[in-house]
Amino acid sequence: MTDITRYKSVALKHETYKKLKTISENVLDINISLAQTITYLTDMYYAKVTADGYVRPLKGSAEYQKFKRDLLFPKQPKLTLVDGVANGQ
Repeated sequence: MTDITRYKSVALKHETYKKLKTISENVLDINISLAQTITYLTDMYYAKVTADGYVRPLKGSAEYQKFKRDLLFPKQPKLTLVDGVANGQ
């Protein structure tokens, strides 16, 4: 059984899992586990955001935050089948 005092679980989209798997197979000259890949990427990014010269982005208003979220994470258009052809709405 997993030691809950040392580990946490995370849920990933299938697309993200596939990307992570590709990274784990190609980032180093050896294959590493997905957990090691997440640790590696987290440590790299953490070093950047905790460096002396790092400037945090401004939070802005609620409207700005919504704009930024929509910009960074656009909603995918819904696809419908019309006569066997997928059309975006």
